[in-house]
Amino acid sequence: MPIKIPDKLILIALLFILGFTGLLFFLNHDNKLHIVFCNVGQGDAVYIKLPNQQEVLIDGGPDNGRVLTCLGQFMRFYDRTLDLVVLTHPQLDHYGGLTEVIKRYQVKKLVTVPVAGIGDEFTGFATAIHNQKVPVFYLTTGEKMRLGETVLTSVWPETNWLRKRLEIQSGRELFTESGEQKYQEAVLPQDDPNVFSLYLHLNYKEFDALFTGDGDRQTQEFINNLRLTNVLPPSIELLKAPHHGSKTAAEKWFADILAPKLTVILAGKKNRYGHPSKEFIDLMSAYGKVLGTYQDKSVEVVSDGLTWQVK
Repeated sequence: MPIKIPDKLILIALLFILGFTGLLFFLNHDNKLHIVFCNVGQGDAVYIKLPNQQEVLIDGGPDNGRVLTCLGQFMRFYDRTLDLVVLTHPQLDHYGGLTEVIKRYQVKKLVTVPVAGIGDEFTGFATAIHNQKVPVFYLTTGEKMRLGETVLTSVWPETNWLRKRLEIQSGRELFTESGEQKYQEAVLPQDDPNVFSLYLHLNYKEFDALFTGDGDRQTQEFINNLRLTNVLPPSIELLKAPHHGSKTAAEKWFADILAPKLTVILAGKKNRYGHPSKEFIDLMSAYGKVLGTYQDKSVEVVSDGLTWQVK
């Protein structure tokens, strides 16, 4: 005999569910900028929730599990959309986790550099982009993306430098002014892929952050030689350490311009590369605090555009 549940209990249950859902909605909509440096081991993954509720993922770490765990922890459980995914450059510790992200989430746009990686893992990544019909765009120095009140500006790579680099390697023109191409058409240059790493400057009101991929001293030397130092944001609040805080992560002049109040290093605990280096930590500690995921935890920075804090 079926059990009849009183209408009053059903109403109470519905009110509880609605109230709980409303509370979650309120807690997840504080109209602040949230930047989460995900603990993905020896690799990069940064999840950003903007004040207008748009969501960005910069790199995806070396494998699927840890970046998905981070997104599951910091994204709303019912949210399956990423407005923007950025791959700074095609190395496994940056794109490894993105393949499954692209399969499981609706990615509205992918921004990267026109350089391909090698191996089956990269082929799987490129195939996922193609199968999910994700629009791909390339950014060069000075180009901007406006996401509500937040602006992302590309500092590196520079257009003519990139074109010459690719022409030298391929013998044909692959880069277009429109910036949109099929990702499979990109080439693998002989250069160290790190030098192609996207430098992205995030600005929200008075809060500034710079995301650097693995673009270390080699990249900074190109920026200096091409007289692009004026594009670097001075006296920033937050720096994502280049190249996991390695010995070659930053030139002194580069650090002097940025003078970040907080530097966050993405690196695995007791990794075989010895990241981060004592030299880099000492250099950046002269400007502000240094934190890292090598301390076996994610780091979250929250800002209302005027003030900021680490959670």
